[in-house]
Amino acid sequence: GSSVVFLFSPGLAFAMALLLRCRGRASARVYRSFATSQEGNANKTMPTWEEVDMYRPRPPTLEGYVRPKNAPQVSDLTREQLHTFMKGRPDRMTKEGRIFLTGLGTTIFCISTFSFTVYKMRPDDFEWIEEEREKARAAKERMDKRLAEQEKQLAADGKK
Repeated sequence: GSSVVFLFSPGLAFAMALLLRCRGRASARVYRSFATSQEGNANKTMPTWEEVDMYRPRPPTLEGYVRPKNAPQVSDLTREQLHTFMKGRPDRMTKEGRIFLTGLGTTIFCISTFSFTVYKMRPDDFEWIEEEREKARAAKERMDKRLAEQEKQLAADGKK
């Protein structure tokens, strides 16, 4: 009965056409204004998901885009005209690329400096290593002698 008449009313057809044509915020506004303008729907609120959807950012689309009639083809433009339109020459490299190459260059510089330092600081001969080992052995023997003397001293004090 009344629902069939309501479905095919001209006001609803117009609102649906606007909903299909305008996506995003405009469609929600049209829905809200249409829903509140209907008889008996004055107290009815928009469902939460539709209200959230109304404020959701949307990516740009090319639906319904019509190329201007007098617009030249990009291939017909000269380089100077393109640069004028783009407000200057484009950068040779993106900002992210420059940041990456700067970091890469800094890392390579640090690694090469470290490697060069290790190369320059390497010993010419390894005799000094054996000398240090002998010094360490002698020091250990001296420490062992002192500890043995201290133990003898403690043992002699303990017997008294």
